[in-house]
Amino acid sequence: MRCSIAVCALVIVGMGSAPVGAQTAKRPVAPRIAFINVEALVDAVPGRTVAEAGLASEVRMGETRVRLAADSLRRAAEQLSRFEGQISTAQREAATLNLRARELQLEDMAQRVGLEIDARRAELQQPLLLCVQAAVEEVQRRDGWHALVDIGTLGQIAFITREADVTPSVLAVLQEGRLSQCSPR
Repeated sequence: MRCSIAVCALVIVGMGSAPVGAQTAKRPVAPRIAFINVEALVDAVPGRTVAEAGLASEVRMGETRVRLAADSLRRAAEQLSRFEGQISTAQREAATLNLRARELQLEDMAQRVGLEIDARRAELQQPLLLCVQAAVEEVQRRDGWHALVDIGTLGQIAFITREADVTPSVLAVLQEGRLSQCSPR
């Protein structure tokens, strides 16, 4: 079977050029990676200042409770020292044990207050982090990034071109205020 030169050339050229899908299967697409500054994004989240103000108020209340209990314990210790010479050994030992018990209660209270504040901080930050995550996901989806990496996780020596930092794009999405995850609750 003979083919004309034009038809044979067309078949040869056609065999050399695989369909587009086959070409991409041979050469993998280079991953598109960009960087974000999560700390800057969290600082810019709508509602952050309100959440921080509420937390600061709760911290002050917890510190006040601990300070009042510490002041009360200090006054009791001062009172014991003033009257120590006027009371019996048994009364002194009982008062000392009482002071020690109050001191342990104070330490326990301070620890509980610290844990309550930490839990409240995490509770207040959760919606803010969800808001940042939604904005990052939108930029990733919209701009076709395979990965967005927090600059803060790279350590001290990281050289990143300005074009690879998409933090301004994510900030713009946050400032638009249209993400449902960023709505006040």
